[in-house]
Amino acid sequence: MSEDTKITVSRLIDASAKDIFRVLSDPQHHARIDGTGMIRSDEKTDRITKTGQVFRMNMHNERFRDYQMDNLVTGYAENKRLAWAPGMVGYNDGQPDGWTFAYELEPQ
Repeated sequence: MSEDTKITVSRLIDASAKDIFRVLSDPQHHARIDGTGMIRSDEKTDRITKTGQVFRMNMHNERFRDYQMDNLVTGYAENKRLAWAPGMVGYNDGQPDGWTFAYELEPQ
């Protein structure tokens, strides 16, 4: 993929932006909402509350087996936006791997 590749998915959820943000900003819930099935659990991480925060997830896939990802929060606006850049622990000098996950919440 080129550096400017962007995949966007929209979904209407029958819940308030505040309730959705509460789930997204608590890494303990990420295994339940992960579409890949690779997230196993959070690594005792606090709720996301600001840009610059790092949260760690316990992961598993066939290639890497059990491993961890550190996620640098790159965007935060309470009940509106949450974004993070993941990087595999122990690789790339601790730098994110070059992609970002972002959630933009818009009340309907």
